[in-house]
Amino acid sequence: MPEPQNVNPPRHLFVPEYAAPFQAEVTQNQRLLGKLAACFGALPLTLGCLDFLLWIPTRANVFVVGGLLIILLGLVCTFIGCLLLLIQLCSIRGVGKLKLFFRTSLLALFLNLVNYPVALGIIYFVGQLDPHF
Repeated sequence: MPEPQNVNPPRHLFVPEYAAPFQAEVTQNQRLLGKLAACFGALPLTLGCLDFLLWIPTRANVFVVGGLLIILLGLVCTFIGCLLLLIQLCSIRGVGKLKLFFRTSLLALFLNLVNYPVALGIIYFVGQLDPHF
């Protein structure tokens, strides 16, 4: 008479360390990506505000052209900054990576996204202060 087959595989009481989930950590390279993304967000914001503050007393057309170029630079910088943040997010491994990403990259996200409302506000103020633009 044939012996019955064991339907349930044996259970292991021990999970190897490499198979257990680990807490997410940010490496030095990932921190560098976040800092670079923050720089790419801060650059057009700083240049745009400086250009606007220089335009107010002079009303020179060179600052208007500079502002348009800074807006284009801001589009490129925002793309690069968000790409760096995406690379950082995808490279974080472990449990709680999304929470860790937002905790370590909040400034970079803010600087990359705040450029657009600030630019819109500056364009609005330029239209209010000098109607022929």
